[in-house]
Amino acid sequence: MIFLELDEIRKRIDGIDDKLIELLRQRLDAVTEITAYKEKHGLPVDDSQREAAICRRATERLGASYAPYGEDFLDGLFAISRAYQQQCREETKRKREAGQEKEESS
Repeated sequence: MIFLELDEIRKRIDGIDDKLIELLRQRLDAVTEITAYKEKHGLPVDDSQREAAICRRATERLGASYAPYGEDFLDGLFAISRAYQQQCREETKRKREAGQEKEESS
């Protein structure tokens, strides 16, 4: 009986994890768009004011008992987003350089 309940709870957690993974994919798609905008307008990858505002909003929504975990979660998410932005910028730079090399050799 106890294991059946545990199995049901784990299935619920698996469903939540599946949703989180899909949301991460959607977030990274949006980060791709943000990166292009930031590059076009000469903005840096890091936006600590925005990150702080998001953390404040999350802390208010989560309440005192969950807030520290929410901050840790968001810190990790922000690190992933910054790393992905940096990767996108490097890929764009490589493509641009490859295009210039191709033009020069023509």
